[in-house]
Amino acid sequence: MERSLTLGKDQRKAAFGDFQTPPSLARLCCHFLKEMGQLEPASIVEPTCGVGGFLKAALESFPKAHAFGFEINPKYLSAARESLAEYSERLSLESCDFFTEDWSERLKVIPGPILILGNPPWVTNAELTRLGSENRPGRRNQKKTRGIEALTGASNFDISEWIIKHLVDQLKGRDFQLAMLCKSSVARKILASYWAEDRSFSEAFLSLVDAPKYFGAAVDACFFCLSSISQGPKDMTALVCSDFQRTSESRIGYSNGRLIADIETYKKVEELAGLSPLKWRSGLKHDCSKVMEFRRENGQWINGLNDAVDIEDEALYPLLKSSDLMKPTLAKPRRFVIVTQQKIGQETDSLELKWPKTWAYLNRHGEALSARRSSIYKNKPRFSIFGIGDYSFTQWKVAISGFSAKIHFHVVAPYEKKTVMLDDTCYFLPFLSKVEAELACQLLNSQESIDYYSSLIFWNNKRPVTAAILGTLDLVKLAERLGLHESKAFQGMLAANRKPQAPQTP
Repeated sequence: MERSLTLGKDQRKAAFGDFQTPPSLARLCCHFLKEMGQLEPASIVEPTCGVGGFLKAALESFPKAHAFGFEINPKYLSAARESLAEYSERLSLESCDFFTEDWSERLKVIPGPILILGNPPWVTNAELTRLGSENRPGRRNQKKTRGIEALTGASNFDISEWIIKHLVDQLKGRDFQLAMLCKSSVARKILASYWAEDRSFSEAFLSLVDAPKYFGAAVDACFFCLSSISQGPKDMTALVCSDFQRTSESRIGYSNGRLIADIETYKKVEELAGLSPLKWRSGLKHDCSKVMEFRRENGQWINGLNDAVDIEDEALYPLLKSSDLMKPTLAKPRRFVIVTQQKIGQETDSLELKWPKTWAYLNRHGEALSARRSSIYKNKPRFSIFGIGDYSFTQWKVAISGFSAKIHFHVVAPYEKKTVMLDDTCYFLPFLSKVEAELACQLLNSQESIDYYSSLIFWNNKRPVTAAILGTLDLVKLAERLGLHESKAFQGMLAANRKPQAPQTP
């Protein structure tokens, strides 16, 4: 990829791989852009042009346009001048630091319509900080997230997201087209942020790119294009296709304050959108599986270090993980987990008297538990866990894996007279009885529910299913649609489990 960040070779490789955009991909992108685009550019701008591969493909595809390339790395800039010498009459190359340049003034003097294209860095602000690069946007909480979310990374942002939005903002009111290679998640975040501000575009599309093929990188990538033309209609949808082919296309969109993965399907089930009367929970988080999780062999407890351990059975609860919930049929739990607290922040010193063997075991592994990297454990009682509360100990649950490749819910029953815990990659609704859990599972596994959730979920996300998305389905509306809302079982389920809660949004 062409990169314009002031990182050394090893730092670049650690951040995003030491590779350039293949010429074949650059040509494919520009050909597709010309085929799909709504304007013929007078000027082509690449703000981080690297060695000029993308500029060359663009100059070939748009023979009437003049190109402007900007690059901070002098070696890259020299290589670009050499490789693009034949286009010197239609090309201007200049040394430039993207993050200090006044792009509003720079773009004002470039004739339109403008095409801005390229391949900005696929690295986050936090990763650049870790790698020691000073060539990045100023540090701030971009998404204005709450304290706990900021601590766990929710406030971090991709450099490419910042770059693309910054450029689009400078072009407001002008005819332009922007076309960038980036993570698919970045493209969706950008669209969602503008649509949330009620800003629409003449055209938007994403062509999914085979990143392992072109870059040897296991990342979900796309060629992302935005057009804003003064003449003609605008809307809040974007075409999505694969490998620059329109044979299997769909449209994402925006409705009711949320990004929609399949806008056509969503319109058929939109009436189900709202707020779940039941609160979705995530499972238990401990971040030390080799110490905290066990299997049972020949009557002995064996931890993740393959050590036989003598601890109290009462300290252990059966555990299901995402891999268990992703199977068509739920098997018996194969793992067990130490549960040190009944609610977040509860003191743990009393474990010494309650379960002396477990206390001694935890202290033997105290160094590993104290070394847990997440900042959520800082200044908390020793051996703390998270994702724990009264809801964790309900006998019946309806659960789904956050990593599921399709919508399928399971009823989780008690095992060996103990409630079954779920790990923090799972989401569940807690219930007091088998009847309530089975009814909820019936509703959630209905075709209407599957269509609703599938229309919202981006399946190529790292964790496609989230509590926020699950919480947007109104079970009362779903029960009404299925003719079950007046049943005693459903009304009893609501009465027993409904709790006040704040709105949840994806």
